[in-house]
Amino acid sequence: MSDLKPARILAIETSCDETACAVIENGRALLSSVVASQMEVHARYGGVFPEVASRQHVLSIIPVVQAALAQAHLTLNDIDAIAVTQGTRSRRIAHRRHEHGEGHRARAR
Repeated sequence: MSDLKPARILAIETSCDETACAVIENGRALLSSVVASQMEVHARYGGVFPEVASRQHVLSIIPVVQAALAQAHLTLNDIDAIAVTQGTRSRRIAHRRHEHGEGHRARAR
């Protein structure tokens, strides 16, 4: 038996016209998935309007992340890493409480 704690990743996708967040455990188990669609907003423009999409992401990101964490019955303290989209690609960012604080201290030096 292994005493390893599950590795949980908070995955955030905001590359186009949807704001999405999922919690994944051990790289395989999907614990939650929440999507805020912008289809209705962009329909009146006949397609995705980048400035509108950007503003909608700002409005949607916190509720979407909160909903994904709630659906997984977790808090941010239970998350080991965060993966985000950068352009059209995915990027994994290590996010542990002690690493985050160390980053701020390193910047201050």
